[in-house]
Amino acid sequence: LSFGSRATRLEACLSAIPTYAMGLYFHPDGIHKKLDSIRARYYWEGIGDKRKYHMSNWESLALPKDFGGLGFLDTRLRNLALLAKWIFLVENGVPDNLCAELLRKKYLTRGGIFQFNKIEGSQFWKGLLNIRGWVKRGCSWLVGKGSHVFFWEDVWARSCPLKVYFHSLYIICNQQGCVVADAARMGIDGFTFRRNFDQTERVEWEELRDIVENITLTNDNDMLQWDLEHKKTFSSSSMYRFLSFRGIADYKMNIMWKAPIPLKVKHFLWLVSRDRIQAAAVLKSRNWEGSDFCKIYGEVKTTKHVMFDCPMAKFVWCVCRDALDWAIVPGSFEMVLHLGLEGFSDKHCKTVMMIIGA
Repeated sequence: LSFGSRATRLEACLSAIPTYAMGLYFHPDGIHKKLDSIRARYYWEGIGDKRKYHMSNWESLALPKDFGGLGFLDTRLRNLALLAKWIFLVENGVPDNLCAELLRKKYLTRGGIFQFNKIEGSQFWKGLLNIRGWVKRGCSWLVGKGSHVFFWEDVWARSCPLKVYFHSLYIICNQQGCVVADAARMGIDGFTFRRNFDQTERVEWEELRDIVENITLTNDNDMLQWDLEHKKTFSSSSMYRFLSFRGIADYKMNIMWKAPIPLKVKHFLWLVSRDRIQAAAVLKSRNWEGSDFCKIYGEVKTTKHVMFDCPMAKFVWCVCRDALDWAIVPGSFEMVLHLGLEGFSDKHCKTVMMIIGA
């Protein structure tokens, strides 16, 4: 099977099998390493006893395609994303969910899950407690009774926690762990501080006063909202995207993945872009015992030689140059992307990638 076919089977079977268990238990790192090892071996070696070179580590393969990887499932992040849904079910008290209601009755008799301080209970419950910090990064609160929402630490009145917005006040406040209900009950004059304010802190104090005086409590329960979805409803897929985000996306590689070319060609082009094809010089760095010279032209057989410098490869690129009206013959994969994709429409770029893939 080609790399593309193995990737399809890998995601459909090997990555999908542990999904149910990942939605119920927080797996230790040893399990994830074993899953990574099994999937990496299948992708690089296929089926059989013959060992083959692993040309790249699994961490780079599991990166999203937008950020330079092959988009394989990261089981650690999927485990977190699937368990995170339980936190919303338990905290918001979703009706007709018997399991969530049992957890609420057993553990949350005096507050919410974010206020639960004892690391005890079943293995499932401990798993939920372990991932609370990750969930907090993407959620906010719709205040009802105010008993489950931390005044300083949670997002409820601004786009970030008040301890960030009014940091100089927070670090000298004596009521750092109070909830919104406490703040509404005692009022702004109920807050005490370890020292007097300077001029900047007085300005912050006046702004904080407006927030406290405008707190409106109701008889409804506090509702946990997921800010990474437009409808504020949690989804495991958005949580996974949030956890796997790696900054600026590589739009050129993204165009390659969207191009109408066979999947096996896309995987080959990815290997070329990462200098991971099994060229002799690359294998030599992995203690391969063969010669690293090209048997036809006598030059060192690097990825660049195989794909661009070899006279046979240059002939192919000359054909591409004439077909695409390029000014020069590309000498590297980066130059190919620059000549074919820079400044053109997505439709043109996909056509270029189709020709290159062919």
